[in-house]
Amino acid sequence: YQQQSEDKISALAAKESQQVDQQLTLKSQQSQLTEDYNKTLKDIQIIESRPNSMIAPRYQQLRDRLCEELDLSDDELMFMGELIDVKEQQKDWQGAIERALGGLRNTLLVSQQHFKSVTRWLNQHHLGLHIRVQVVLEEALIKAKQPIQFWTDGFLLKLDWRPHTYREWLKHHLSSFDLHCVADTQTLDNTAFSMTIQGLVQLEKGRFEKKDQQRIDDKSAWQLGFSNQQRLKLEKDKLQQFTQQLAACNEQLAQFKNQIAVLRLQQGLWKQIQDTDWQNINVQQWLQKI
Repeated sequence: YQQQSEDKISALAAKESQQVDQQLTLKSQQSQLTEDYNKTLKDIQIIESRPNSMIAPRYQQLRDRLCEELDLSDDELMFMGELIDVKEQQKDWQGAIERALGGLRNTLLVSQQHFKSVTRWLNQHHLGLHIRVQVVLEEALIKAKQPIQFWTDGFLLKLDWRPHTYREWLKHHLSSFDLHCVADTQTLDNTAFSMTIQGLVQLEKGRFEKKDQQRIDDKSAWQLGFSNQQRLKLEKDKLQQFTQQLAACNEQLAQFKNQIAVLRLQQGLWKQIQDTDWQNINVQQWLQKI
């Protein structure tokens, strides 16, 4: 019996060790899921508080801090992406346009009157972000009153412009970033400063680039627009996924807890058998009584 007990205890201990390892892995996943859930929930709260902006929540939080600590209004610190949207009939081009504008979308626009206090504040704080600031000079605002003509095949003609003090200035500013929208790579290859709907760009003649870190139709990366209902839906869908994954994770953890408890109980019982002094027990006598 002692040898049999020893073998059983060894096998049960090995199985327990395996279950504990799986439990620890699952707890790590649970911790990450909880962190992702809480972050998404916080992002939803930020998005709901700003229904007119598609800018990523962490950039909006930074703007909120600036406004609060420098006593500025939201309207005085606008992101470029909040002032433009892709026209409804041109939405097929949004992914390519988002890529073309890149970091310009979350560039913070600051008036000539306030930019020194903004740069001073930015210099004194760790931001945890790559932040860009563009000063809107008074002289440039005056010059921007003159109408500007966009390329007839450029992406800027595919945009709507939010009414704002900086609206005409922004048109002039972005005109130097415009790209011809072409139908195929044959046209692209022969057209400097052009792009396809798939996001391939030619800048100066012979210099091409494609920002393919994310899918071009990944709407979670889009930041242009006057309404955030699209981003809000994406975040709520993500929260629902995390909720379901956490529920499944918690159920598995409960199962592991029960299984480990049973294995430890079984080991305890076999340990009792192992520790029993069988020489002092008349087994045959007890068997006859059964």
